[in-house]
Amino acid sequence: MIDPITLMNKKMYKYLLSISLLLLSSLSIFGQYTPNPDQQQKAERRKEQRDLEKNRGIFNTTSQGNEDAVNSVRQQSRVRAANSEGIEEIRRDRKRIAGLRTPAAEDVAKYKEFLKQSKTGLFRLFPDLDCQTKNVVRVDGDCENAVLSSSSYSFREKDYIEEHFFDLRFKDGNLIADGFLAQEIILPIGDVPLENLSLASGGIKFLAEFKPETQMREAKRQFAEISRGISDGGYRFGKSAKAELNTTYALRTTAYRNDRSKTARLSIYKLSPDEKPFWELEDDKRVDLIVVFRIIRQEENGNVTILWKELKRADAPKIVYEKDEKLSDIKP
Repeated sequence: MIDPITLMNKKMYKYLLSISLLLLSSLSIFGQYTPNPDQQQKAERRKEQRDLEKNRGIFNTTSQGNEDAVNSVRQQSRVRAANSEGIEEIRRDRKRIAGLRTPAAEDVAKYKEFLKQSKTGLFRLFPDLDCQTKNVVRVDGDCENAVLSSSSYSFREKDYIEEHFFDLRFKDGNLIADGFLAQEIILPIGDVPLENLSLASGGIKFLAEFKPETQMREAKRQFAEISRGISDGGYRFGKSAKAELNTTYALRTTAYRNDRSKTARLSIYKLSPDEKPFWELEDDKRVDLIVVFRIIRQEENGNVTILWKELKRADAPKIVYEKDEKLSDIKP
């Protein structure tokens, strides 16, 4: 539907243009002969009448079109005011979320010296309450005070990740490691200080020596095996672990690089929901990472505060597809 104001401007332009052309034409004619004044006035009146007929409903002050144009201006003013208010509301909400995500001051002070080390961090993780889907954000029930976009985190990016490329997510009281196109293993170690852990520590040594498969079909098989759980040396490795206060965990995340030749065949204008993450992979840090982290605080509303330390970072391997394989994630 064409905006009445835009239409009015276009027709006004055409009207003025036709008058200008008429004047130019008259000047050109005057250079050749002197017209009959009566004939000239009649011609001008006929031209004006045609223009008025053509633009009736826009320039006629008694027409409905003029009223519609005025209403459109008012509507646009209301829309601009609503947009401005919406932007301010978004800014206030972002500021509120940033405040809620900020760890408690006493925790920052307590671990001040630890956080001076490189490759360490402290953040809050909020439970995923299923308040947000692709097109809907719920604000009722438990979702009334939910902290959106704060239930998943990327140690690789050192930031919250809304979808796809997280290393760790928090749901139903469990810490889950099943990011997109990533072979992940999580290990609950127990009440052990982070300072006491290294790549040679019990359990972590298994993670350091673990070899992620690079053939897609084998990687999928390996993913299923880890999901069922692996026992080694008295430790239990898997894709999830219960979130418990004063408990330390180790995490191995192998975020595979993708075959660019396959991604290049995708059209950004025809991406399916399954193909979209592959297109966005280039903006994610695809590395092989081992971190240890500890839950140092657990609030009544369910959020946990996590202190973490990176032990190893290396280049991630590239996932390899067979010729007959299509792009897909390694998890079902």
